[in-house]
Amino acid sequence: MRALLLATRAYSQYTLRSKSLHDRFRQYSSVITTRSDDVNVKVGSGGYITLNIYRTPNTSNPTPTILFLPRGPIAATADLQPENELLPLLSLHSSSTVVCINYRLSTDGRYQFPRPVHDVLAGYDWVLKHLVHDAVPSEGPSAYGRPKTVGAYGELVGGGLAAMLALTESHIGKRGIGAAAAANPIVDWTFPDAVADEGLERDGVESVYTNVIGKRKASSKTTVTDSWTSFGKQGVITADDLLSIRQRIFPKPEYYFDPFASPLLFFRTPGVDVPADESSMDSPDAPSTISEEVPSTKRRKAHRRFPPSGSRLRLPSMRISLGEENLLRDQGVAVAELMRRSIVMHERRGSDVFSDPWVDESEKVAEVVNRAREEAERRVQLIRQPGVGFQAIKTAADGAEEMMDVGRWFKDVLR
Repeated sequence: MRALLLATRAYSQYTLRSKSLHDRFRQYSSVITTRSDDVNVKVGSGGYITLNIYRTPNTSNPTPTILFLPRGPIAATADLQPENELLPLLSLHSSSTVVCINYRLSTDGRYQFPRPVHDVLAGYDWVLKHLVHDAVPSEGPSAYGRPKTVGAYGELVGGGLAAMLALTESHIGKRGIGAAAAANPIVDWTFPDAVADEGLERDGVESVYTNVIGKRKASSKTTVTDSWTSFGKQGVITADDLLSIRQRIFPKPEYYFDPFASPLLFFRTPGVDVPADESSMDSPDAPSTISEEVPSTKRRKAHRRFPPSGSRLRLPSMRISLGEENLLRDQGVAVAELMRRSIVMHERRGSDVFSDPWVDESEKVAEVVNRAREEAERRVQLIRQPGVGFQAIKTAADGAEEMMDVGRWFKDVLR
């Protein structure tokens, strides 16, 4: 009876608040997920954030939980469709409870990094405490879900935060992030000031991965036109937009060199020194939220070992979707390939093939390589989409299809 009352109340709320959304997407499903609760969560001594919880009506069994992280203030530079219009489809097609963490970040200097990181971690901790547990769910907030693993999904800033959670909150033998999806994520805020980036040796987008397993010699290089140069002056979000926003959401340059803000830097060095900060922070006439940066010295990019030995971190399943004509394409490809590289190295170290004396050396190497490649490609999927690939500027039908694809992927990996 209680379940019926909850479903009826939730459906009534949806009918009143989101009839137009139902009309738009009814061709895809006869059942629409509803937003059932808003929860305020305290973030230490730094105020509160709001979590929006979306559930599939008439669900009697416990469901997985997916954290949705909004795009951030970058969306203000372009006419992008509100993301919450598509969240019901994510919940429905993943058969999951979706929790939107409304982290705080603004370009007016009120909320800057690392505030979003703190907010997301506070929301994540609340979800682990109230929605994810080992016991059979009882009445109250804990009834929303039981599975031990959580998913995370976001685009742009939200995609970078989803990657941060995936890389730092997936511990062997503990509840945590089991899968993450990121669309055109910003995983490296150390953008070049000029439209040029030599990349990690510029061996081509596949070399970071294939060099590890011996398919190609490390010295083999190809000429690659980077996405920052090719697409930085066109599209709904330009290089100038990102550089301007970066100056406003980071109080000092050193903050965007932090891997929690730029998770690609967990896997490699940035290739440049931290720029000198010459802002007149003490001047009453100078804004305290914007720093003037002096160009930094370029360095050779070097790999970092991640996860660190002894950390018991394990890279979870990851789905990264990128627009082929998006200026963020290369850093998304880089983080995917570096994650695969890490998995390959781990699989090679843990392989038991070399202990078999009946297999000759060449066969051993080939078997290890094949196993490592298969595991890396299974765990880290790279989806390339035509155009800029932003969810919200596609047609309503295309946007719905993409959200359903992401939902089905989560349903498969979180089951």
